[in-house]
This record gives sequence, C-alpha cells and structure tokens, in this order.
Amino acid sequence: MEALREYMIPEGVVWIIEIKIIGGLLVLAATTTMGFCYSNRLRLRIKHLRDFKRLMIYLKGEISHSSSSLPDAIAIIAKKEKGTFEDFLERLLGELNSLKGIRFYEAWEQSFDGMVSKTCLTKEDAQLIRGLGKTMGHMDKHTQLQCIDVFLNELEDEINRSVEGSKDKVRIYNVTGVLFGAFVVIILS
Repeated sequence: MEALREYMIPEGVVWIIEIKIIGGLLVLAATTTMGFCYSNRLRLRIKHLRDFKRLMIYLKGEISHSSSSLPDAIAIIAKKEKGTFEDFLERLLGELNSLKGIRFYEAWEQSFDGMVSKTCLTKEDAQLIRGLGKTMGHMDKHTQLQCIDVFLNELEDEINRSVEGSKDKVRIYNVTGVLFGAFVVIILS
C-alpha cells in the first residue's frame, strides 16, 4: 500500500495538502466565530437595554411608593441588583455619599462612563442614559417620575427598534461569517 502511495503522491505534497486543509478549516472556524460573536453582541445589547429598563422601573417604584429620596432609592436598588448594572449603581451610590459636593448628574455620568465599556450598549444608548441623569438630579419627586416615564417610553421604543432590526442582522452575521470563510478558503486553495 505504501509503495503504491509513493508512486501516486509524493510525501511533500501530502503535507502541503494536509496543511491547506487544516488552514482552511481554521479560517472557516474563525470567520464563523466572528459572525456568531457579532450576532451575540446584538442580543446582549437588547438584554442590557432591558436590564436598564428594569432598574428604572424599580427606581420609579421606590420614588413613588416608598417616598424615598433619590439617593435612598438608589441605595435600595443597589442592594438588590446582581447583574450588568450592579457596578454602576454601587459607583453612583459611592459618589453620592462621598460628600464631595458633586452634583447628581456628574455622579451619574462618572459612574456610567466607568462601566459603559463593559456592556454592549451603543453610543446612542449611552447618550440616552446620560440624558436621564442630567434631568433627574435637580427636580422634585413628581418631575423625577415624569422624567423616568419619558425615559422608559424612549427606551422601550429603542428596544422595539433593536429587536426588529436584530432579527435580520443576526441571521446575516451568522451566514456572512460562514460564507466569507468559505470564500477565503476557495480563493486561497
């Protein structure tokens, strides 16, 4: 059998073919993984938006039903939160309790900027959330609740747009990753 193999394909060519196959599989695996990573990032963005919406609903409830001040309401929510925005709430609470004389919106922005890179939120999402911090700190209870309601409506609209847009994008990213990998393998063969 080996004698027959020796006459048909030289040893060096076998190694080259094996290396090309392994390389092609690696390229295909890498591009497919990239496609799935991009689609997963879209899903995580929607999850992070929904998580933040849930926090704002909790905050609204604490302010309206418990008649808590804004820092007290944030402290109550920070104790309960064990998720994506746990670090944000703890930083915000620390900034508010630090006695630096810092304004609420400054504490909000510093705390949010410190953790936004750990999420899949877009610049537009971050801008929307920063805007809430700018409007909340210097208002009475009734106006704060109205600001949260307006924010929740805007956030819900963004979530709905994201869900609609992500359905096609997830499929496109997944398929494009596989097809691009196959294309590269064919070109390099």
